[in-house]
Parts: sequence; structure tokens; C-alpha cells
Amino acid sequence: MFTVYLGSKDALLEPGTHAYTLSYEARSQVRRFEGYDELYWNVTGNNWSFPVERASIVVMLPPDAKALQFAAYTGPTGFKGKDYTVRQDGPGRLVFETTRALAPGEGFTVAVAWPKGFTAEPGWRETALSILRGNPYLAASAAGLALTMLAFVAAWIKVGRDPAPGVVVPLFAPPRGMSPAAVRFVTRMGHDSKDLACTVVGLAVTGALSITEEDKGDFTLARAENAPDPGSMEEDEALKALFKDGRELEVKRASRASLTKAREALRKSLDKSYTGYLFNPNLGWFAPGAALAALTVASAALSGDDWRASAFIMVWLSVWTLGTTLLLSRVA
Repeated sequence: MFTVYLGSKDALLEPGTHAYTLSYEARSQVRRFEGYDELYWNVTGNNWSFPVERASIVVMLPPDAKALQFAAYTGPTGFKGKDYTVRQDGPGRLVFETTRALAPGEGFTVAVAWPKGFTAEPGWRETALSILRGNPYLAASAAGLALTMLAFVAAWIKVGRDPAPGVVVPLFAPPRGMSPAAVRFVTRMGHDSKDLACTVVGLAVTGALSITEEDKGDFTLARAENAPDPGSMEEDEALKALFKDGRELEVKRASRASLTKAREALRKSLDKSYTGYLFNPNLGWFAPGAALAALTVASAALSGDDWRASAFIMVWLSVWTLGTTLLLSRVA
């Protein structure tokens, strides 16, 4: 969609009648049907904010072609008013004229059909180019989607495939030096809500702290005196954060801040110890595909008539999809 300005923006017109002629060429306007070809043309458009006093159009068919059928419509979009006249002004020449003024929002549309064989049908290449010329943002979106898929496929081929499995040896205990939280983190290749819980239980098993259940279903964590140091850095960081303000911590709503700090300390320590060592998230390979996806979404939004509404829908759907995916991954 584009806007055409006639005349000069610096010239102030005198009151009176002024005539402007706009010449242009429109391609791919012939509609193809089984027994005939047709021109279906909106002469005036329907979005004018002022009335159109008179409108006319001369339709000239290809040489030697005769009109098989014709029709015209006046009124708002979807209406089939008959406020027009039509006459044949020579071989293959039809003149359509309105018989009343068109109110704001009304338009004038004509349709003329002629036998097949007088206009060459475009091949697939011409059809594809016509679609690309008429929908540049849509074409860019399709190209962006293809490039995004290629980027992610290339990333998967390069760094996404797991190595060939070797001999599987069953283990009946966690690997030496790895805490329960570390085993869970490496197995899932990420954090979840149970990291801190299994760390607290693991510390209780080793005697670093004790867990006491209260009458109301709450729990109290108490750091043991003269307890051995935790066997891993992440457990040590979590223990320090839990008992930063004393040797006891009541697990309830009021202690949420301490639990959050302990969880963050645990996660930072796990990231530092194992990310890039036992597995790699390959964010550098993910970023180009994500950038292409964002550009594709922006291009798709611009392809609509109302780019603001399209952009809102695109962003909303993207956020909703991301949130749903994260929720499902946590459930799994």
C-alpha cells in the first residue's frame, strides 16, 4: 500500500476546478477461469472521505476479442448497486459510467469477461515474480522463515547432535564429587524448581544441617555445629546463603527472601562449575537464528494492512508461545 501525491505541496490552488491526470500500469490483473478470462477492476476505490460526483471507465479488450459477459457494482464494499450505464463504443470497447454521485465510502467496480486465448497465461516464474512484487513484506517473511530454518538446521548439524553413544555402564551411586543438585543440573542441562530442595535434603543426609517438621506443617532448618564441610562448591554456597542471618531458618512465607538468595547462589555455582564443561548451551549458535526469527516476525507484521495490530498479534503470540513452552518444559 502506498500514497500518491498530485501537484506541488508548495503551490496554493486558487478556488475553482482543477484537473489532474494520473497514468500508471498495473500488472497481473487478469483473472483466469476455466472457460474465460476476466478483468475485475475497482475503478474508484472505497476509502474516500469525500463524495465522487461522477466516475467512468473505458475497457478495451484484446484485438478481435468480444465480451462474453460484463457487470458493474456501485456502493460500499460488498454491495451490488446498479447505478451505472454501459455502452459499446466500437469493437471490443465498453464504456461504464455512474448515474449518481458516490457517497464517502462507496465505490465503483466493473467486471468484463472474454474468451480464452487472447491473453497469454503467465508461467510459474512470472506468477511467482508477480506475487513477490505485489507483496514485498510477505516475500521477505517467506525468505526470512527459510533462512531461519536453515540457520537452526546448520546449528543442529554443527553443534546440536549428541556424540555417538559408547558402552553404557550402570552406576548405583552419583559420580564422585557431584552433589544431588549437580547431577540433576547436568542430567536436565538446566535449572528447575527442585535444585534447592534436593540440595537441602543432601546436606541433611551428610549431617551439615537438620530438618525439623513443626506442628503446622512448616519446617525449620538448623545448621549443625562442627559439621564437615560440604563436598561441593555449590552446596557450600547454598549453605552460606541459607544461614547468612543465623544458625536456624524457618521455611515459611517470611523466609522467602533467604530461600531465593540461596537458590540464586546455588544456580550461579552450578553454572560456573558445569556449563561449558559437561555440556554447552551453544547460545552463540542460537543467536543468529533468533535474530532472523525476530526480523521475520517484524516483516510479517508489516505485510498486513494495519501493521500496528499485526505487530501486537505477532508479539503476543510469540510471548504466549514462549511462555507455554517454558511451562511445558517445567512440567516435563
